[in-house]
Amino acid sequence: TGRHIDRGLDLLRSVLTGLGMRSAQSPRAAVFSLLWQRLRLRWRGLVFVPRSVDRVDTDVLLRMDTCWAAATGLAMADVVSASDFTARHLLMALDAGEPYRIARGMAMESAARGAYPTGRKWSQRLEEESKALAKSVGNPHAIALSLLAGGINATTAGEWKKALTSSEQALAILRDRCAGSTWELTIAQNVVIWALMYLGEIGEVSRRVPALLADARSRGNLYLATELATRANYVWLASDDPDEGERETVESIARWSRERFYRQHYSAMLARVQTALYRGDGEAAWRLLAEQESRLRASYLRRVQIIRIEWFYLRARSALAMAATNRRSSRWLSVARAGARRIANERMPWSDPIALLVRAGIAYLEGSTPLALRHLHDAVDRFER
Repeated sequence: TGRHIDRGLDLLRSVLTGLGMRSAQSPRAAVFSLLWQRLRLRWRGLVFVPRSVDRVDTDVLLRMDTCWAAATGLAMADVVSASDFTARHLLMALDAGEPYRIARGMAMESAARGAYPTGRKWSQRLEEESKALAKSVGNPHAIALSLLAGGINATTAGEWKKALTSSEQALAILRDRCAGSTWELTIAQNVVIWALMYLGEIGEVSRRVPALLADARSRGNLYLATELATRANYVWLASDDPDEGERETVESIARWSRERFYRQHYSAMLARVQTALYRGDGEAAWRLLAEQESRLRASYLRRVQIIRIEWFYLRARSALAMAATNRRSSRWLSVARAGARRIANERMPWSDPIALLVRAGIAYLEGSTPLALRHLHDAVDRFER
């Protein structure tokens, strides 16, 4: 539950302090710490002297593995803090020279950097080196992590088919050859579902989600259950059951923290806004966005490109819904127009046609149907590519 998660984070900070490692006390502090760790990594480079695990000091191994536990645990909820520990883990692993930990560290750091446009070049390099090192070591866990990193990076780049292939390969290795890899299995399963959704395979998603959700709940996997009830909310909209979908979302997020704003809170907001838009209730959609905007901004989650694009798309769609039923439509069209500009400024192949969808809605509401059709045809062509 949220209370346990908050207490767990406080306990984690105590453990890290006991090992001589400070942890950021706020999202802002985590951002600065992350930037510093990445500067250190750039100065240091990726060169290392290979050492077997039995030649590495046990205290160093303990610090490394604690950083790994912090990174993987926080990655489920607090992306920025998790990235901070990911960078720390890789720095320690490179200094220690233990190949397996370096391979997993490179994989995790690759996925963390891929969330930001400025980090994609380094992300690709880390992904390639992680795959090569994992293969040379022959460790199935490291190999699965390198494939999973590839799936996550493909997701943030909008390469949905590649994301599906890589994450399914990782899922197969984790299931068959890596006992006790619950966190990794959960992440891989999520990437599979995300890729299927973005590919438009809603029928396949609708077939998989109920069984996955029941299994997650029976095993007490709060993270996966929440993920399926929020980000996979399309399942209930596709079956024309928005009430049940919203009930699932509200009940799942009620178990999370009310003091802190995690990615799960964002995903719940995403699901509820889309449900309101599905019902044609622009006012409810806009109200939900307004209620969470300050908390989202304070969480620094909008630094993650895919979340930033989703946010402006949600905002623009809600503004269009308001403009369609509001006499003061010019104000709402202005909001939608600003959203389209922000999305277009991201300059991603998968987000460019989203901006065109918003512009098509604006043109239609302004009475320019031919322009709306041109934008829609252009969007279709780009989405297909």
